[in-house]
Amino acid sequence: MAIDERVYDLFVAMGPDSLDALAWLLGHELAHYYQDHGWAGDFGNGFADLDVGRKMKALSNQRSKAIEIETQADYFGAFYGQVAGYRTLDVMPAALQRVYTEYELDPELTGYPALGERQEIARGAADQLRLLIPVFEVGNNMLLLGLYEEAGRCFDMIAEFFPSREILNNAGVARALEALELLEDEELLRFAYPLELDVDTRLRQVGGKAEEAGYEEGDYERRERLLREAQAIFEQARERDDSYVPAIVNLACVLDLRGEHEDAGYWARKAMRVARDQQDAAGLAHALIVRGISAAHLSPADTAAARNDFVAASDAAAPMAAYNLAALDGKAVAAETTAKRRPAEPETIAGLGADDYRTLVETPDVRTRVPPGGWGQPAMTVYARRTERWEGPLVDTGYRT
Repeated sequence: MAIDERVYDLFVAMGPDSLDALAWLLGHELAHYYQDHGWAGDFGNGFADLDVGRKMKALSNQRSKAIEIETQADYFGAFYGQVAGYRTLDVMPAALQRVYTEYELDPELTGYPALGERQEIARGAADQLRLLIPVFEVGNNMLLLGLYEEAGRCFDMIAEFFPSREILNNAGVARALEALELLEDEELLRFAYPLELDVDTRLRQVGGKAEEAGYEEGDYERRERLLREAQAIFEQARERDDSYVPAIVNLACVLDLRGEHEDAGYWARKAMRVARDQQDAAGLAHALIVRGISAAHLSPADTAAARNDFVAASDAAAPMAAYNLAALDGKAVAAETTAKRRPAEPETIAGLGADDYRTLVETPDVRTRVPPGGWGQPAMTVYARRTERWEGPLVDTGYRT
């Protein structure tokens, strides 16, 4: 992607809003990629020579499609900038006006929504973002609480709007962790898998519906379905960015859990190469660990190779490497606990106790419905509220709060 220096100077003149305006422009082009558009709008280059206008004229028979694509790029691009930490939704209307004025563009530019409509997109996107950010935060918290199915549904919902590598990765991790809860194979359970959650973003692979087929899904069927879904989602995340180490490591973990130990070793080696290129010590250590686990599960087991990998991972992932070395030697490993004594007085945060959650439900700033994950499941409702002293989400899963 190339950006006209004239646009750069134009945004610099916006002062404190300059980086936010540039993030909006980059987000627009990123949206073309993430939304799988067959061709990019090339909006940045178009500012320089209006080449995009000539392209649109040549594609006049596809004008409605062009407008649809550019509308999506504006809508999602503003989101991508916002979830990356920039105020793209706030500055987009003014940035657009500056660009149109500077380049003397027709407010009804062929192949694009009208200028006023594009500015309205930013305001609509801001409303949508307020609904989705609490769902992302709740998804992360659900994972920490061990509510993996619910967490996966949160990430699935967001992935419908933002099919980015991070969201897809987290949706896969949720399924893999839920599958581990149903695992009965002692050989697989003795090792600790380095499943990587990516929480560095601000922000529904459809599963089988066994109940609709006339029978209740048992633990084995559910586990296998979850692992298949997790594998497919990690592959989607990797396809979006083939240098995204967490998705490659997680794919190797799931393949090993599915009994595909040689394939797991292949993807672990791939993750190692990418991690080395990126100087990602943690990613390299996790790749070594999953390669070691897959070696231990080969028939016959390559215990020496597994040991070497666990030892090599010790510097950057000491606790997990030590756990797996002990498991390899058949030694029991005591789980560490960070549990603290319950305080004598009820805990409060910003002066609010647990019962005060009713405030969130009665007067929320945001209320978002998360669809059911399958037939017979209740929908979830996420509430969020922010005050000068505190902010927080609350989720009603349909069977607990």
